[in-house]
Amino acid sequence: MNKKAAEIGAKDTHFVNPNGLFAKGHYSTARDLALITRYALQIPEFNEIIKQTQAQIERSMNHQDCVVVSNSRFLKTYYGADGVKSGYTREAGRCFVGSATRNGWRLLSVVLKSDDSQADTAMLMDYGFTNFRKLVLSSPEKPAMKTKVIGGISDLELVPSKELYVIVQLKSEKLARVEPDIGRLIAPIRKGDRVGTISVYLGNKKISSAELLAAHDVKQSYIAAALGWIGAIALPAAIFMSMAYGTTAKDTSVSGRRIAQKMRRANIGGAGFSKRQDS
Repeated sequence: MNKKAAEIGAKDTHFVNPNGLFAKGHYSTARDLALITRYALQIPEFNEIIKQTQAQIERSMNHQDCVVVSNSRFLKTYYGADGVKSGYTREAGRCFVGSATRNGWRLLSVVLKSDDSQADTAMLMDYGFTNFRKLVLSSPEKPAMKTKVIGGISDLELVPSKELYVIVQLKSEKLARVEPDIGRLIAPIRKGDRVGTISVYLGNKKISSAELLAAHDVKQSYIAAALGWIGAIALPAAIFMSMAYGTTAKDTSVSGRRIAQKMRRANIGGAGFSKRQDS
């Protein structure tokens, strides 16, 4: 438990027992309990359990079945409530980790050592839903941007690999922005190809990031294809001509040297004959 708590960022938590009863060295914080709860909410079975207001325990044929009823006032009366857990010890007081979902947006709250943890949870939820909102900047169903493709027949729409959103205070939506990082794109491109990354910022703080994927195919234009075909032919031809020119130049150079040598020998011999005639 301590290892898993540390893995998910609950660094101010230490477990001594698994039941939550008071013990020396057994502690946590509101923030850490929220982190632990957020991790647990990723488990479908956990979500099914925590939103139940009652459950039937089926016993053997020799015992009567038992119906267990939740005593959570918040879970029964608060609009959108879907969890999570109450707790009480004399030392910790009344505690409650709450969860509620409205319009696809889920809020968590943690109340510790409260005189009325259910009412305090409802007030925290009201504050969150009233003063903040989930702002979706882009999603796999909503293109993030459009960009040019070198040699392509059309521009390319880009989508993130996951939903990108921020929680913003009302009237502060302008602080949210996305910044793409895209490489040089050359056709052809296939749908789903990774072409870069996109990051979400709230002010100067980076909130999250995701891969940028091609939303559709972009075929190569006829002109680009033709140029590529010409280039494929021209390069070997140029290499061949270069090699041929090099061989010809070499042969010409050798022939030139031979002719020059013959001319020098001829000049030397002629000069000697002329001197003998003079004598």
